[in-house]
Amino acid sequence: MLRVTYARIRTETSFGWGEIRTGIYQASGPAALGAAYMYRAEILTFMVDNAVQLRIFVERAFHNPVLSRIIDAILQAGSAGVS
Repeated sequence: MLRVTYARIRTETSFGWGEIRTGIYQASGPAALGAAYMYRAEILTFMVDNAVQLRIFVERAFHNPVLSRIIDAILQAGSAGVS
């Protein structure tokens, strides 16, 4: 009986934390996109000014060539005047 109760509490706690995380993600997503949209010029300027350092960081920290290509695409869009 004690094991059943413990397992049920553990399951409910795990489910509860999952629901809390889901709520946080749902609330923070639009806020982050709104902030990114409001400061898009500043973000683009930062990326253009620090492109080499960002690429080095991405290569060393994440070892993911796709992220480097994303940085390149953002820089191309920035140099084309898209903002």
